[in-house]
Amino acid sequence: MTGQAIIKAILAGERDPQQLAAFRDRGLKASEEEIARSLQGNWQDDLLFVLTQEQDGCEFCQRQMAEVRPAAAPALPPVDGRLQARCQCSTRDAEGTAQEEERK
Repeated sequence: MTGQAIIKAILAGERDPQQLAAFRDRGLKASEEEIARSLQGNWQDDLLFVLTQEQDGCEFCQRQMAEVRPAAAPALPPVDGRLQARCQCSTRDAEGTAQEEERK
C-alpha cells in the first residue's frame, strides 16, 4: 500500500519527494518520477494536522476491525484457500521495511 507508506513517512517528517516516491509499489503504473512530481508541495501545518487526525482515525478503525474478526469468524462461512491467498498484501512502513499483512 504505497499511499499508507507515503503518508506515514510524511507524518514522520519526510518531505523529499524522491524519498517519498521510493515507497512506490513496483506494481503501480505510475513511475517513481511521476509520483515524486506529485509529491512536491507546500507542507502547511494545519493540513498536516488534519492528515494526522485522519491517519489516526484510519488506524483506529483498522484496529477495531482486527478485534471484530475473531469474534465474527464463527458466524461466517469458511474462506476458500484461493481467496485467502489473494487477500495477502505487502506494505512498507515509513522506514521502507516490507511488512506482510493478512486480510481475512
